[in-house]
Amino acid sequence: MSAVFHKLRFAAHWLAPNFIPPPYKLDAERRFDHESDEASRVPIEEELQVRALWGVEIFGPNESQQLYTALRKLKWDRSFATEGEDALAWAKKQRSYYTGEGYDIGVVERAGQKNRFFGVSSKAEMPDGVDYALVRLHQICPTVTCVVVCFVLERETGNCYQEKLNSKRKGVFRRGKLGWITRFNPFHLKQEAVDAQRAELRQSIYNWFSRTIPGYFSNTGLSDSMPCAELISTVGNDIFTDQSRHLDWRRILANPSKYDIWENRGPTPLRFVDGRSNWPKELRNFLIVSASLPSSSKEMKGNNSANKIIHYSNERLGGILPYFAVTGFLKEISRELNLTREKLRITKSRSRTLRSITEIQKFFDKSAGVPSVVREICKSVERPSSLDYYIEEFTSPKWRETDGVRFFAEEQRKILHQTALKLLEDESSTREHFEQLASVLSIKESISAQRRMELLTVVALGVAALSLAAAWPEDWGEKIKSLNKKSQTLIEKIYTEDISGEIDPSVMAKEN
Repeated sequence: MSAVFHKLRFAAHWLAPNFIPPPYKLDAERRFDHESDEASRVPIEEELQVRALWGVEIFGPNESQQLYTALRKLKWDRSFATEGEDALAWAKKQRSYYTGEGYDIGVVERAGQKNRFFGVSSKAEMPDGVDYALVRLHQICPTVTCVVVCFVLERETGNCYQEKLNSKRKGVFRRGKLGWITRFNPFHLKQEAVDAQRAELRQSIYNWFSRTIPGYFSNTGLSDSMPCAELISTVGNDIFTDQSRHLDWRRILANPSKYDIWENRGPTPLRFVDGRSNWPKELRNFLIVSASLPSSSKEMKGNNSANKIIHYSNERLGGILPYFAVTGFLKEISRELNLTREKLRITKSRSRTLRSITEIQKFFDKSAGVPSVVREICKSVERPSSLDYYIEEFTSPKWRETDGVRFFAEEQRKILHQTALKLLEDESSTREHFEQLASVLSIKESISAQRRMELLTVVALGVAALSLAAAWPEDWGEKIKSLNKKSQTLIEKIYTEDISGEIDPSVMAKEN
C-alpha cells in the first residue's frame, strides 16, 4: 500500500512540482537554498552599479548611404567646435580620402532637454534609463566606418543588477524537455534574472541603433550580434577579485578564467573580460569591464568619482572596441557565407532552381565590396604591433612559464588577421563555387527549356492533326476513290499513247 501511495504522490508532484511536494523530505534542499541565497547577495558595505553601456556599429561599403542619411538627420559635430567640418563632412572625406583619424563628437544630450553641458550642441533620442551619451567615430579603413557610443546610465537603472542579486528567492522545481524534474536553487534563479536583465539592456542598445543610426549589425536583425560592453563599478575590489567562493555574487555577474581577464595597470586599475571562446553565442560580441571606486564615492561627492571612471574607461577602451567590433563584423560575414552556401542545393524542381539562381544573384550583389574590405583590413593588421598605437596596454597572464606576458593589442591583431585571411579564402572558394553552380543551373534550365519546347511542338502537331480531322469533309472516302480512278485512267492513257508513239502535247506539258 505504501508503494502505491509513493507512486501516486510522485505522479502528483510531477504534475504540479511546486505545489505538491515530492515524497521525500526537503530539509537539506531548504538549508542549501538559504545558504545560496545569502551568499549570492551583495554585501551592505558594497555598492554595485552598472555605470555605462557601449554599443558599436559598423558601416561597410553597403551601408555608406545609411551612415550619410543618419548623420545628415542628426547634425552631430564636435563639442566646443566653433568652426570646421561636421560629422557628415568628416565621414564623406574619410571614405574618399582615407587618413585614419577619428572624430570625437563628445557628449550627446537627450533631444528636447535643456543643455546641461557647456559647449554641447549634439542631440539625439536616448533609450530609457540613459542620462547622456559619449560618441566617437573611427575610420578603420577607407571603406569601413565604426561608430562607438557610450551610454551613461542613470543611477536607478544602474542598480538593476544589485536589485536582482539582493532579492530574496527560494528554490523551485522545473520540468525538463524529457520529463525530468529538476530543482533550481536561488543562485541559479538569480543567474537567470541577471542574464535576462543583461539581455534587456543589450536589446535597448540595439533598438537605439536601429532607430537612430542603423548599420551592418542593425540590418542583420540579431540583437546579440551587435558588439557591446558594460562597465560595472564596485567599492574596493572589482568583480573579478576573490571568486574562490562557489556561490559568490561575483560569479553570477562574470565567471571567467584568469586567462580571459585583461588588466590595465594605469593610475586607475581597469580590467575587462573577453570570453569569446568560452561564453554562449549570446555573449560572443560582449565585454564586461570592471572598475573599483574609492569608498568615499558612496558620499554625495562620489558622483565626481563615478563620472571620472566613466570617462577614463571610455578613453582606455576607445581603441579596443572598434577592432573588437571589426572582428565580429568579419565573423558575421563568414556566418552569412556559410548559411548562403548551405541554402543552395541543386534539385530537380524548376522553382527551386530559379530560386537558387536568384539567391546567387543576391549574394553577388551583397558581397560586391567584401573582398576589398577584407583585403584592406588584412593589410592594416599584417605587420606585428600594428595596433599598439590604437589599443591601450592591457595584459593577461602567460599561458606557460616559458611564455611571456600576453598583450591584448597583439592578441587582437592575430585574431583579426587570421579571421580576415580565413574569410578571404572562404569568400573566394564560395564565389568560385557559386559561379560553377550558376553555370550548371543555367545549362540545366536551358535543357529543361528545350524539352519544354519539344513537348510544345508535339502538342501543336497533335492539335493541328485534330483540327485537320475535324475540318475533313464527310464524303472523303468517295472522293479518294474517284481520285484514284482518274489517276489510273490517266496513267493508262499515257501508257497507250507512249506505245503507239503518239503522245498528246498536253500530257507532255503536264509531265514537264
